Amino acid sequence: MREDYNIHTHTTRCHHAVGKDKQYILAAIEADMKTIGFSEHIAYPHVEIPEERMSNSDVQEYLKTMYH
Repeated sequence: MREDYNIHTHTTRCHHAVGKDKQYILAAIEADMKTIGFSEHIAYPHVEIPEERMSNSDVQEYLKTMYH
């Protein structure tokens, strides 16, 4: 059975994907998905792990984009 949702989507901010947020949203619409969820590896306060998590400097922009 084909699922109509994806709730485990990353962006380039956490270094586990490529492309823009909008591209993922448009691809989900094209695939007739009803739900898309972004589940980033968000930064730990005051800790930088660039190969595994988004940078602390990207957190506010990410939250603004996702809740806009």
